[in-house]
Amino acid sequence: MFIWLCAFVALVIVVSRYFVLFQVVTRFMPGSRLLLVTSHPDDEVMFFAPFVIEARKQNKMVHLLCLSKGLVKEEDIDKDIGEDNVNKRCLELFNSSELLKIPHVEIYGYGSSCSLPSIPPFTDGPTEQWPEDHIASVVDFYIKKWQIDTIVTFDSAGVSNHPNHKQTHRGVR
Repeated sequence: MFIWLCAFVALVIVVSRYFVLFQVVTRFMPGSRLLLVTSHPDDEVMFFAPFVIEARKQNKMVHLLCLSKGLVKEEDIDKDIGEDNVNKRCLELFNSSELLKIPHVEIYGYGSSCSLPSIPPFTDGPTEQWPEDHIASVVDFYIKKWQIDTIVTFDSAGVSNHPNHKQTHRGVR
């Protein structure tokens, strides 16, 4: 019982420090119109939800640009995954964005989402190469469209070391 209590206390300390860090970071972040740039549907929840919640508490407007719809190359898809899974992942992104109170959400190349004529949709996958200049052009388009003054994305290690996350970081830089 004592071990479980110690583990619980340690967890509470770690989680509380995590949220304090986000409070400090967002409080001193310049700008009020933030663009969160992610690579895949679910990144906004897995990696950025505490940041978004704290930014919204401080009346910052957060917009979300997801660069891919989470679909790997067609030949890599199992029979039971396919386009239905993509639609499900995208719907989950829209639902989570609604819960996080993100007013503008775009998944580049999905549905009626704007795609730039010279830049095809980005394909999810650890072996896929996303040209940095393509990412920069897409992000620049949405900066102008939504009048963004601050960009938030992955760190140089891509948080989870995923190649698409690292490419997103380099393209946003």
